Amino acid sequence: MTAATSASVSPLVVGIGASAGGLEAISKLIRPLDPALPVAYVVLQHVSPTHKSMLVDILSRETQLRVTRLESLQRPEAGVIYVVPANTNATIKEGVFYTTPALPHVVPKPSINDFFVSLATDAHEASVGIVLSGTGSDGTAGLRAILAAGGVTMVQTPESAKYDGMPQSAIDAGVIDYILNVEEMASRLAKLARLECASLEGNQIEVPRRLLELLKERRQLDFSGYKQGTLSRRIRRRLIATNVTDMNQYLALAESEPAELEQLGRDILISVTAFFRDISAFEALEKAVRHMVEQVDNTPLRIWVAGCATGEEAYSIALMIAEAKRILSSQVVVQIFATDIDEDALEIARRGRLSRRSPRGAAQAYARALLCKE
Repeated sequence: MTAATSASVSPLVVGIGASAGGLEAISKLIRPLDPALPVAYVVLQHVSPTHKSMLVDILSRETQLRVTRLESLQRPEAGVIYVVPANTNATIKEGVFYTTPALPHVVPKPSINDFFVSLATDAHEASVGIVLSGTGSDGTAGLRAILAAGGVTMVQTPESAKYDGMPQSAIDAGVIDYILNVEEMASRLAKLARLECASLEGNQIEVPRRLLELLKERRQLDFSGYKQGTLSRRIRRRLIATNVTDMNQYLALAESEPAELEQLGRDILISVTAFFRDISAFEALEKAVRHMVEQVDNTPLRIWVAGCATGEEAYSIALMIAEAKRILSSQVVVQIFATDIDEDALEIARRGRLSRRSPRGAAQAYARALLCKE
């Protein structure tokens, strides 16, 4: 990457979320970071609003990068670590940071999820989210958004975390690219930063036809209709993950290692979803659901959800229909079929253990709000 290009391109923004036990993990992560990389970092450490945070001063002693308090209307600069203040939530839009006061009754703060979701919306495939030690599940929904946008997600290995609640929540939700010790994350971020720079400069790797043939023959996955840029970025990420330096070596690895070919297929598919993910679509679906429930009588109502991923969309539709039946006092029998080509995602869907990823009560309340609004 030339100096001219560096100056004209916004830095890669990496969100780092942590809670209890997070200070030690953050310190280990930032010590080896290279200040010359075109990367800006945003630290979201859960802090008591009544506690005077010294996080900027503490982290400044642990890294060669400049550490500063994140302020509204700042633009991220490469080689800088931004610390979100206590009692404040942060987002990013069109490459600009925004802050808002955290509501007194809402915890934890700052919200890791809020920033990660905004980062996914703003940076798409260039978004990176990291969750370190902490209790609870803050960060999981945000990592899901980043993964769905094509970005990169990492968590600290639960066994190395002082408190494994937050990393384990994200792992259980199936929204993680890399599970690493914090000491390994700096080198992985450096590789990702170089990948992003190459992509911005238009240096895409050429996807071998044989690799796509292998995916179709052995995994029954046909990616021939995918954009070359998307395939190039996803395959380049597998090169980084496997420490392979060129495409010929990776092709040989994919031919000889079925597990790697399977992982590549999963990475390209990105089987991620969420309850009521597209609000406008579910608002439109509400009318169709009511009409169907009203019109059918003795005939079972059968619904097929194609590409269901981990199942949240199918369960969302089930909740909407249940609410419609309750409101209309209907006894119609409903069967919902959900399918996907990703067996790992289907296994999560079959278990139906979704309380951490999206509380059932919240989903029901939202479905009721959709169906009962004026």
